Amino acid sequence: MKRLFILLLTILTLSNSVFAIPVKGQIKQRGALATKALIIFSSDGVEKARAITGDDGLYYIPDLPEGRYIVKISYRDITREYPGFVVPAARYDFDI
Repeated sequence: MKRLFILLLTILTLSNSVFAIPVKGQIKQRGALATKALIIFSSDGVEKARAITGDDGLYYIPDLPEGRYIVKISYRDITREYPGFVVPAARYDFDI
């Protein structure tokens, strides 16, 4: 019984990490780099990941599970949402 529990726990842990991928991209506003912009990936009303862009407008999320998300980007006084965003790839650029 103990071995079965350990096996199930191992499978559940690996299944979460197998389907999580690094996601990165760049955020711009009217062609200019959006530095210190906040990007949030949420699913079913739950925040799954967030990042803040650097001076180069780039963001990086090391392990976002594959799935459908609402992406919310806040930069200065602008907030935009991108619903129904599917994450199977590793790079996403946004222009707000």
